[in-house]
Amino acid sequence: MQNETLIALLGPSADPVAAGWRLRELAENETYQGADLISQLSEQEDLVRRSDPAILGGLLHVVHGRVIRTAAESRGESFATVDPEHIRRLDQALPEATPNRHLLLQLLAMIQSDLSLAVLMDRLEQSPPQKWMDAAHAISPLMQNRQWKIAIVFPRLLQCLQFPSLAAPTLDLANFLVRERNVSPHPAADHLAMLNHLLGEVSSRLGRFEENPHAFGDDVETVQATLGEAVSLAVSLCDAVGLIGDESSIGKLNQTVELKHRRVQCEAAGALARLKDEQGIKRLLELTADPAARLRAIAYADELGLGEQIDPELRSDVATAEAEMS
Repeated sequence: MQNETLIALLGPSADPVAAGWRLRELAENETYQGADLISQLSEQEDLVRRSDPAILGGLLHVVHGRVIRTAAESRGESFATVDPEHIRRLDQALPEATPNRHLLLQLLAMIQSDLSLAVLMDRLEQSPPQKWMDAAHAISPLMQNRQWKIAIVFPRLLQCLQFPSLAAPTLDLANFLVRERNVSPHPAADHLAMLNHLLGEVSSRLGRFEENPHAFGDDVETVQATLGEAVSLAVSLCDAVGLIGDESSIGKLNQTVELKHRRVQCEAAGALARLKDEQGIKRLLELTADPAARLRAIAYADELGLGEQIDPELRSDVATAEAEMS
């Protein structure tokens, strides 16, 4: 490797104090191409394994930024210069505690070649992100482009439902395919029994949290992370079972709609309304009067052909502003 700046950031002897300005040099020097940096890092697997995770996290941020910037300038054509196998080798070499690893996975999703998607599936199965937000960011590019081959991702991605961090993002992507790419049946339709069971479990968990906020932990960070993951999963599950459209989901949705969390309650009511459940339709329309749930409830009502039953005043600029403030 000839990049001395990169060499100085790797291995156990790397100086954490000097790492900041070295990373800035990599970020600001236009001669450093993101694809080349990934290639060079992938050739130094042993050094990468013995490197400071914090420094590597900063390095991944810089590399990701350089790839994205070059792609923007070339209107995406430069993604072809990034070798997915180099990303695989680099990802496999990263120490377990390395932050920003999901940025490598996101690059695979952005490249969207057959190989990059296959490598992405491999890495998600073999080493899933620890945090659900990281997992969501990793696969989010697949919801911003319609050109990638669905058969490479589904049904294989459904195997990742077993990982807490990936369950909600996986269902969100499946739901996206139903809505935006007219995929039918729903990619997760064959897993409906499991989805209903999981919805009951997460609803019960959120119910326990409402009764005792300490059920998710004693420190604020842990509680927020656990609550965020549970809410995200509940929302994704409600949307998924609603789109699948089987009446076997009504019981668990009725359990979920009783929760106090407005976002979850709105998703459950929307799913029930999609299943033509009268109580679900009634609750969805009631939620349009609640500023905290209004915008989403109106969107669901419009999507389901119930818009005419909404008080026109709730669509006024004042009502909309009130909802946005909430």
